[in-house]
Amino acid sequence: MFEIHTTLKFPFEFKRLLYNSDNPDQHKLVFELENNKIYEFIVSQNEYRQDAIFRLYNFFIKAYKKSVETKACAYEKITTYLEYPFEIKEILYCNKENNEHLLFVLPNKIKLRYDIEEFESYEETLYRIYEELMDPDKSEERKKIQEKNIIEKRKEREMANIIVERFKNVDILPSIFGRTSIFLAVDRLKQNNHLLKEFTKNKNVLIFKNPYYKIEIRNRLLTMQHLRILLALMATSNSYKVTNSNEIQIEFSLYSAAKKAGLFTNRKNYGSTTRNYALQLLKEMTDITIVVMTNDTKQGIIFKLIERITFDDDSYILILSKDFTKILSKELLFNIKNIDLRQNALILKLILFIHTQTKKRPFRIKYNTFLQHNGIEPKKNRKILFELRQMLQNENILKTLEKHNIFINNENELIEYYPHEKNIESIDKNLILTT
Repeated sequence: MFEIHTTLKFPFEFKRLLYNSDNPDQHKLVFELENNKIYEFIVSQNEYRQDAIFRLYNFFIKAYKKSVETKACAYEKITTYLEYPFEIKEILYCNKENNEHLLFVLPNKIKLRYDIEEFESYEETLYRIYEELMDPDKSEERKKIQEKNIIEKRKEREMANIIVERFKNVDILPSIFGRTSIFLAVDRLKQNNHLLKEFTKNKNVLIFKNPYYKIEIRNRLLTMQHLRILLALMATSNSYKVTNSNEIQIEFSLYSAAKKAGLFTNRKNYGSTTRNYALQLLKEMTDITIVVMTNDTKQGIIFKLIERITFDDDSYILILSKDFTKILSKELLFNIKNIDLRQNALILKLILFIHTQTKKRPFRIKYNTFLQHNGIEPKKNRKILFELRQMLQNENILKTLEKHNIFINNENELIEYYPHEKNIESIDKNLILTT
């Protein structure tokens, strides 16, 4: 180890700068501070000493200058398990649109600002900063991969923007996977289900309300079995498209859809009973009527889910209504084929719910809140809350959820989602709507 000199003014004071080449495989720049603390930074294998010093200088001084120019923001204090090679008093996160960034506060009140890049979560930014300091060679490789990913994600965003632009004013419509869902988070409705009781009491009408509007589900309640067969026929269809009148037309095999939905295990099980059950689920979806009205009843919409079903033997054509197509175009922003529809109703609903809510950002929700958003009041349905707790301790279920970047914190009863570059989310190109 030997001392080197530089005229560059770093934003932190140091007594001397040393170069450690004791390990031939990994050289380091060592800043010895006045209080005898040491900051060690790894030097890239293909990097000269002066180049490494200049890289570190830029890393710190650019971030320092940005922090000086930063306007006020409502910061949230965040933590990380990463151990950076320099001392940080706290890390602050600004979630302001077009100004999303992290602020590293050093003990000497110096602040360093690092912008969160396009399509990046703040966790990914934290890791990018850490990697740049601790593994600069890998950091360069990552940048090249990230540039390619950004191009692909921009294409996805453009497609999503087309969908959003077509239907900017569909917020009044109910949800498939999220809050006030058309499909209840159960496989079958039991007589003691509080929503079924409410539905029967109101003469076959179930009402969801919020401060702005109310949604009425009329004539029939739909379960996850109905949603499974609907998603399955879309996932197995060789031809589905949006027509000129903005209706989704799907050609499918009832056998293939029923198999994808998990209604039978092998060909021997697929008899007239299974076929009739799958067809019955589709018929039941033609019964339902959705009424959406503003609370002052001055605006509203009444629509069906399915416009028409035609079939010849096992070959089917289903046409979804124009308004239901609007809901799908807004919510179905992930690849159905990547989801196992045969899972437990509550777990399947959880996966669909999370991927609809996240918008590719970290997401966290309590067990109770998740159930409430899906029409289940935990206080009235303690059995369902108990079942959810039990399932979220099952090792196989936890592995399944992790494949979707969903992690369970059983101690605090939290469901957490962290986006990843290889996320299953992918805009379905068949859902580009016509004008």
